[in-house]
Amino acid sequence: MAKEEGEEKDTGKPVLRGGAGQADLPAEQMVMLLSKYADTYIDGLRFRSVCSSWRGEAEIPRESLSFPLLGLYDHTKTYYNDIIPDMCAYNRRVFFVHDSSHKETTCWPCKPRGWFVEIDGSSPRKIRWVLPKPGPREFNILEHRVSLLHEHYYDGRELTLREKTEKGYSLHLISTEKVAVIPTSKGLVALLIHDHRKNLALFKHGEAKWSPLDVVGDSGGDYTDIVTYKGHFYALQIRQNRNRVVEIDSMGNVTAFENPPVTNINNQKPSMEDRMLVASGVGLLLLRKYYLNRYNTNHEAVDQRTKILFKVYKLDAVLHEWVELNSLGDLTVLQFQTLAFAAPAKDLPGFDGNCIYFLKHEIFHKSSTIPVHPAPYKLKDGGWLEIESKFRV
Repeated sequence: MAKEEGEEKDTGKPVLRGGAGQADLPAEQMVMLLSKYADTYIDGLRFRSVCSSWRGEAEIPRESLSFPLLGLYDHTKTYYNDIIPDMCAYNRRVFFVHDSSHKETTCWPCKPRGWFVEIDGSSPRKIRWVLPKPGPREFNILEHRVSLLHEHYYDGRELTLREKTEKGYSLHLISTEKVAVIPTSKGLVALLIHDHRKNLALFKHGEAKWSPLDVVGDSGGDYTDIVTYKGHFYALQIRQNRNRVVEIDSMGNVTAFENPPVTNINNQKPSMEDRMLVASGVGLLLLRKYYLNRYNTNHEAVDQRTKILFKVYKLDAVLHEWVELNSLGDLTVLQFQTLAFAAPAKDLPGFDGNCIYFLKHEIFHKSSTIPVHPAPYKLKDGGWLEIESKFRV
């Protein structure tokens, strides 16, 4: 291709990468072809990855869902400062990008096997794939295998809520933690975790507003995670006197059942525990991540390195009971911050089944890419992983 002073010459035509040469079609026809034939999200990404010009014209549809604004608060006690438009739930997808020409070598973990990329649907013209280090990386999708592993919705706005109290007004920052959506024959049904109390609200197609979700014997709040599985919502509730999962069908019917109790390990209670729901091909899983410091008989820390242990439970949908798993089979579970998802090992080249992968430094942020360097936690071994020695991030 002709160059002028070290730069590509602008010929007025789209430039295709990966040895495809130049396209003879004008820009408007290229855009028309994209909009007509690239009817999936990944098709749009492929086009934008190989076409170095007119990327802004090759717009990928903005995949967002519009819902009424949350109207759950008693306006005799609370009020908003401004008029807020309808709520918008944006789609986020997690892809695994793997070099299809890469052959496994013994230099692992010197070279990453692949990258997990989270793409935020709120920026249709700004899809950024950014590595934590050494900086931005450019992928040619024609030379890479791309797999969609996980997707969820969110509402990124934050509102300030003033609540009347005996001493005046109390300010609260209101945000939507997570949105889960189920398509039905009549339209979409959505469930979300919202506000500072982490309550649940349900929206059904055709209704004018969200409805607070009433759970028998519960004052509400402290929900930390929601997922969809086989047409039902599952919400995880964690509080001091209650630890359970709530199942909600598309009609709003609720069934609640208790989670396994917190267990002591070597007669010691974990210093901290994270819990996440994971929808997988083998069932609905509850992932429990324990943090434990080693102490002597006087309860003085003798080793500052935190030990981590995982336990995985599978839901018995008939008995509404959690059954502890000793093996994941061919399944690989990946956990980054509060996000956890699962995929068959065959879909993740270089990864092992029956393993849980997680990172020492939780850096899976919005619009970010993570090089995969963690060592796996194997359920069949049931041993501790030492953070300092086992991870290369």
